[in-house]
Amino acid sequence: MRERGAVDRPSISCFFPCFAPRRVVLAGEGQGGQTGGMSNCCNDGSCGCGPSVSRRGFMGASVGAWLMAAAGSAFAGPFEQPQPGEHPIPADKKLSQTWVRSLYERGQPMRCRGQELTYIGMPVGGVCCGTMYLGGDGRLWVWDIFNEHHLGVVANRLPEYRGQRATEVDGSNYFAPPKADEHRPVGQGFALRVGDEVRTLDKEGFSEVEFESGYPIGTVRYRDAGCPIAVRLEAFSPFIPLDVDSSSLPCTIMSFELHNTSSRVVQGEMGGWLENAVAIRNGATGLGVRRVRPVRRPGLTSVAMDALPKQWESVEEVVFADFEQQTWPAGWVAQGEAMGEGPIARAEMAAYHNVSNDRGLRSVNTHNTRAVGPDVGAADNLKGTLTSPEFTIGKRFINMMVGGGQHPGKTCINLLIDDKVVRTATGRNNNRMSAQSWDVREFAGKKARIEIVDDQTGAWGHIACDHIVFADAPWKENAFEQMSDFGSMALSLLGDARAGVVSDLDPEAVVEQLWRQPSGRTDDAATRDIGKRHAGALLTQVRLEPGEKITLNYVVSWYFPFIAHDPPGMHAINDMPRLNRHYAERFTSAWDVAALVARDFDQLTAQTRLFHETWYGTTLPHWLLERTLHTVNTAQTTTCHLFDNGRFWAWEGVGCCHGTCQHVWNYGQTLARIFPDLERRTREMVDFGLAWHENGATDYRAEYGRHVAHDGQLGTILRTYREHQMSSDEQFLKRIWSRVRKSLEYIMAQDADADGLLEGEQYNTLDASWFGNMAWISSMYLAAVAAGREMALDVGDAEFAQTCEKILETGRKSLVEKLYDGEYFIHTPPDFDHPNTNKGCHADQLFGQSFAHQLGLLRVADAEHSRSALASIWKYNFAPDAGKYREQSPVKGADPNNVGPGRWYALPGEAGLIMCTWPKGGGEKSGNHWAVGYFNECWTGFEYQVASHMIYEGTPDLVQSGLAITRAAHDRYHPSQRNPYNEIECSDHYARAMSSFGVYLACCGYEHHGPRGHIGFAPRLNADDFSGAFTAAGAWGTFVQRRADGEQSLSIEVKWGELVVRTIAMELPEAGDPAALRVEWPDDSGATFERDGKRLLVRLGEPARVRTGERLGIVATF
Repeated sequence: MRERGAVDRPSISCFFPCFAPRRVVLAGEGQGGQTGGMSNCCNDGSCGCGPSVSRRGFMGASVGAWLMAAAGSAFAGPFEQPQPGEHPIPADKKLSQTWVRSLYERGQPMRCRGQELTYIGMPVGGVCCGTMYLGGDGRLWVWDIFNEHHLGVVANRLPEYRGQRATEVDGSNYFAPPKADEHRPVGQGFALRVGDEVRTLDKEGFSEVEFESGYPIGTVRYRDAGCPIAVRLEAFSPFIPLDVDSSSLPCTIMSFELHNTSSRVVQGEMGGWLENAVAIRNGATGLGVRRVRPVRRPGLTSVAMDALPKQWESVEEVVFADFEQQTWPAGWVAQGEAMGEGPIARAEMAAYHNVSNDRGLRSVNTHNTRAVGPDVGAADNLKGTLTSPEFTIGKRFINMMVGGGQHPGKTCINLLIDDKVVRTATGRNNNRMSAQSWDVREFAGKKARIEIVDDQTGAWGHIACDHIVFADAPWKENAFEQMSDFGSMALSLLGDARAGVVSDLDPEAVVEQLWRQPSGRTDDAATRDIGKRHAGALLTQVRLEPGEKITLNYVVSWYFPFIAHDPPGMHAINDMPRLNRHYAERFTSAWDVAALVARDFDQLTAQTRLFHETWYGTTLPHWLLERTLHTVNTAQTTTCHLFDNGRFWAWEGVGCCHGTCQHVWNYGQTLARIFPDLERRTREMVDFGLAWHENGATDYRAEYGRHVAHDGQLGTILRTYREHQMSSDEQFLKRIWSRVRKSLEYIMAQDADADGLLEGEQYNTLDASWFGNMAWISSMYLAAVAAGREMALDVGDAEFAQTCEKILETGRKSLVEKLYDGEYFIHTPPDFDHPNTNKGCHADQLFGQSFAHQLGLLRVADAEHSRSALASIWKYNFAPDAGKYREQSPVKGADPNNVGPGRWYALPGEAGLIMCTWPKGGGEKSGNHWAVGYFNECWTGFEYQVASHMIYEGTPDLVQSGLAITRAAHDRYHPSQRNPYNEIECSDHYARAMSSFGVYLACCGYEHHGPRGHIGFAPRLNADDFSGAFTAAGAWGTFVQRRADGEQSLSIEVKWGELVVRTIAMELPEAGDPAALRVEWPDDSGATFERDGKRLLVRLGEPARVRTGERLGIVATF
């Protein structure tokens, strides 16, 4: 694709060039050599390029002032130290008026430069296809596409943080966020050659690199005064709301626009490379070879990568060390506390250690709890070595079982010849040992030793080894072709121009080697033994006239369909040994994936960009649009999985807490609005399928939690109504209604005194059973009853609808009479032995009413008391310095080896909404349970839920408070501090954070019911001139509301699909009937209206089927 234009430089904000460009001058073609590496652009660090804080220094750092880190200036305050007995959170937040204005201003997309690129990781792989991050400088990182199944987006277990446990579930990737440069296990990149100079497309190759946020599309711009070509990259996976198939392709599109900014013709070459990482994780050394070869199809050139198994004869093994003795085998020398006196027995290991797949009763394991007790941090901090006696290599392979940490050179097993490491193996950050093999044929007859090394502290700071044997064949623990990381990869260039393929490159030296191949091109295949790194590349000639632009479209694709027969944490899933990834039957290779993308490229990219334009081309603030949509990227990480039997399954966060947990996913609104089919499948296949019991109980974690969580079951009933609303007809609800009703009756039976409140055991998302009347879960009960009423009406079950209405009426009164204290709603526990909030102000106290707003249900709590409670939550729970609050919190935590006094999801100096505070006392009675530490924490899922409720209530003060809470969470995830795309709570990309979409829905005042053909809007900010995006049953598009000159207009334009409309709701500026009403649609006859206060409901004479590109309008004159 070519475009001619004027020779000019695009307007770009000021850059801070902290890196010297990586410039490679080809030997023999210029002066030779290479210059590069980081260099400071200033002496005083004013540009932000000064020395980084060490991890140890970071862990002890504290920000004392209430500053908004993202803005670099105070957003609230100043405040005085609270007096003894005074509530530690200031009632008057003293918000900066400049900051308040920024809540409403349209603003600009987030743009990052310099050090702000460090942490950026935008998921750009397909839905349920693993985790592929786009870094701030355009390179890909993480590469969790190989079915590893581990905790955290990257392993990051620290010794401690502020005196507390610091694992991935404790927020280690929040307070010590991973950096892109440290997590690129697969070599990949692009480079541009102009003349004799080669520039890599990253922060080392160009002095000016800018990342622009626009999820699901990430844009990176590259400029350098010394290069006549400016480059613009757009990276994404096809992302089309409501279209799961098109949005779940295992690929990343990388579209480069090259712009000649000079006044001369420029000729050059574009190169892209990818490492063959097939069989990267499962210790397949010696089992086969990796192959790189060209594959050419119409409109597509691929450098294709796979692996081929070797065939070996079965031969006898020689056991070198089985480690079954209580002391070390003869001749083995142990040093350091990590080793202890001998191999460790399973019975001597800590309960949490969970070692598996070892051989026999004992093994080497440097997580030596015999020395320090069952303390994760202390045991991982031990160091030591174990060295074998010398032996002569006589067999072709050395095989062993290996587990523990993946720290090359630090937690490893080495083969030493002449005291030099010639082979090495590490664990995979997993306590499940795996078979690994060294091919040692080239060392036959040489003297050698094996050395087991633990020289690492912190996360996974240990190594495990068992059963070392010598053999003439590698171990084949599983069939090579069925290993979880067996599959294929490809880098493809789309278009008909012939691209050159280079098939035998070293990933560490691609730039130096790429243009030194004969003619730079070859059509030959190349293989290398697994264990030796291997890359391939594509080369494309470019020629640009002055001012000309061309676009080169690349696809990185992968195909790793075999999840594993016994994946850690997923083994209990029904039929797990027979399940594969959803794309297993759809494709046969990574280049098949690329071929589909090439075939449908125009449609896939146009519709992705159309949604991008639809979402961001509205009147809402950019920061709000970014934050409320970003969280759906959870579906593009290993939090979420889609199997080839159609089942959607998810963790709470990456690798943590299995079973698509009901009471966590209760909060997640985004996925249900963007890809509602995935949620419908879960209701039907799981919640009211394999997790359902004849008495109406549902297991809150399906196969993993075979009991009821009350908030989970109630939320599931609410979500069922949501999924019904996002359906085009009644069939989904009709199929499961009998079970939904029975599940609601199961909870109704626990309302022993029929007062509309629950009082018995109520297990919930705070990981404990609570007892007594509480507004939190009883409001959910009443909301579920209200949803039951609506569903019953939709299926014609009038008797049950009437039953629900009576319970709702009684419960609404009881909620106020029994639980409202004059300011907010409380909990009245029968005793203080179990976790409770008693007189505390709990952020989730009216979760049921929040959900009721979103679903258009009858009120659970009346407006007056709801608004009072929300104002109290703002007053007592929103802390301008959430990290500092816990110093004066009455809750100190019952178990320092668990969450302690709370995990750090908001640091000192960062604002946030505290889960529960006790302005009237009672915190000391909150219960002696490890989970009470949660009360001091900030969970974005709770924050967004409260914020959406505030905005729904619609008063100016509450709207502002809701925006402020959301903005505080947004600013905590500013790229200068951590990855803005990874919201953390008990691991990364946490599902509860998807409650952010509720904030967006509240801002729009959105109503929808697909089977009834209803849609409505009541914007809560700038209602006189408002536009927003919507997703509905079968369609998405834009709505626009305008008020001027005595008229109010509402127009709905469908951008994708078909929307069936029978009724439309809108909110007028004042109560009263409109003087006139006009429907702008070809068949507008017979329209009528009903009014309830300011709410106007227009009923069309005939249903309107609004298709792609069509618009339906309503104009009211008053």
